[in-house]
Amino acid sequence: MVNSTGSNGIDNGTCPPDDVLKDALKKYALQGLSLDLHLLHLEKEFGYKIK
Repeated sequence: MVNSTGSNGIDNGTCPPDDVLKDALKKYALQGLSLDLHLLHLEKEFGYKIK
């Protein structure tokens, strides 16, 4: 069965706007952060939890 809502049953928080997310990910990359730290910072800064 297809999940047409795109919801996986988990509350990931609200995704920040694309431009804000792009700037944050660039900042993390320039700092040389690992993927785990990227995810931790996204959660702390924006309340956005992805895995």
